[in-house]
Amino acid sequence: MGIIKIKGKVVSGVKKGAYYVSLDVYRKFFKKLLGKEPFPGTLNIELNDGVEVTSFLKERYNPPDKKYSPIFYALGKMCNKTVVIIRPKMSVHRKNVIEVVADERLREKFNLKDGDSVEIEINV
Repeated sequence: MGIIKIKGKVVSGVKKGAYYVSLDVYRKFFKKLLGKEPFPGTLNIELNDGVEVTSFLKERYNPPDKKYSPIFYALGKMCNKTVVIIRPKMSVHRKNVIEVVADERLREKFNLKDGDSVEIEINV
């Protein structure tokens, strides 16, 4: 297993992450990966030019209930904090935007605002 580093900037989302992360079908999955309850929301990161989401999000979670969309994901670290990087198959975001799930609100934890640069280490 290797590690790649990606860089991007914090951007506002469409305020749907809290709803989806809170659904049992996804919440239980994230809890299993994180080892803790996930914060009900995501941090959106717009990746720097040239970064292909498909180059590092190789794993796929298929919810048992087919009415929910699959997500592509990878485990990683942001500021030494374990996170899950996701890209829902049915995402409404541009192709260079990923979402980050953690056990706490990352905007508050790291005092982040839109436009701030971040680096994420991803296990590949």
